Amino acid sequence: MMIIPKGLSILCQFVVSRGRTRSRERDDQNQGSEDDHNSILWPPKHTKRKRSSRTVLLALQQSSSTRETINEELVEICDRVGGNDECLSNLNLCSYAIGNPGLMYLSDFLTANRYIHTINLKYSFIGDEGAISLAYALSCREAAPPLEVLNLTGNHVSVLGCEALGIMLEHCPVRELCLSNNAFGDRGFELLSVGLFNVKLLQVNGIQLSDAGLAKFAHTLKHCTIIGLAGNQCTSKGITSLTRHLDQTTSLVLSRNEIGDGGCASLGRQLDILTISHLDLSHCGISDYGAAMIAKGVEHSSHITFLSMHSNSIGDTGCTALVDALSENKTLRVLKLWRNRIGDAGAACIGRGLSSNHVLRSLNLSFNKISTQGAVGLSIGLRKNDTLEELNLEFNKILASGASALLSALEENRTVVDLKLYPEYHISKRMKHLLNRNKKSKPMWDKSLEVCKAIYA
Repeated sequence: MMIIPKGLSILCQFVVSRGRTRSRERDDQNQGSEDDHNSILWPPKHTKRKRSSRTVLLALQQSSSTRETINEELVEICDRVGGNDECLSNLNLCSYAIGNPGLMYLSDFLTANRYIHTINLKYSFIGDEGAISLAYALSCREAAPPLEVLNLTGNHVSVLGCEALGIMLEHCPVRELCLSNNAFGDRGFELLSVGLFNVKLLQVNGIQLSDAGLAKFAHTLKHCTIIGLAGNQCTSKGITSLTRHLDQTTSLVLSRNEIGDGGCASLGRQLDILTISHLDLSHCGISDYGAAMIAKGVEHSSHITFLSMHSNSIGDTGCTALVDALSENKTLRVLKLWRNRIGDAGAACIGRGLSSNHVLRSLNLSFNKISTQGAVGLSIGLRKNDTLEELNLEFNKILASGASALLSALEENRTVVDLKLYPEYHISKRMKHLLNRNKKSKPMWDKSLEVCKAIYA
């Protein structure tokens, strides 16, 4: 018999009692009504009795939290969940916005289900009470395999919900946990941390995590292979603490954190010994010095394949440092440097680097300060390069003569299949013909190898 953690049981009883109080308040406001329809919004303690899908539908339709019309498709899903349909292993209700009442009723079905291993409730507005109900239901599952994925992104989960989820995670491991865009802050992260030791993919983007919270509980992330920390309040201090616990991390997303050059220095010193293959440092307040620090780590890294540093303040000096690193690095395939301050000198340096680089597949330099002179420098490298397939130069200052230089390079280049320029009239019919020729002669590499789920929180 499944033993429910005491702390989780107490939390669930609190939710039930609070729900009954609210139901009585509604009854007082609706005296004379024979139909106690509000009481269904707050179910009794979970039992093994399976509710009919029609009961769930009634609860959902009467709930003010339901943002969309509940249709027969959801009725069928509830029947299949409660009936232990072996073909239903992925429960995706993110488009239904079922809210807390719907989630609490659906939890009864989950309690008896033995086959579901993926639950997606992204932006379902379940709140803390829904999170507690879900945690309790998952803890009650008997003879059920561990969950592969639990996605609760954007559900208004705060500290109370995190406490329940943390207790549940201790007893019911989850491989991939997504809790982005829930503003539970450091305290919520602390309560979750007790159950994070078995999590392999963790998305906690936009949770208002600060340096103090990250530094104190970074050790709980040491078993995570994919970590998403975008859009938080972390600076170089928090990142310095984090780098000590990234031994098993293969993907790290730190975009929209003000880590600055100091955070880059901490990461750069560790990159050569870490196993990180995917690193996102976009919107991080990085200048030339920070780019140079990352370049030192990239130069000696034998794992990194994807590096994004777009939307920073990297100029020609930082660009040159990164290109010098590419001359030694043998693994980096994707480099995103768009929306920086790279000019003609940086573009010319990249051109020289492309002449000898035989690894890079995708390069994005859009929204920089590259003019015709820089395009000419790039074209020199394209003539000799035999691996680059995607080059984005949109929204620079390249004129027709620069486009002509690139066209001349394409006459000799046999690998570029996607070249972007703006205005688009710079891409002539001849250029399109050459790109199509390359596309037919050489199959593109599998870009799915470079895409990391941690980016898409």
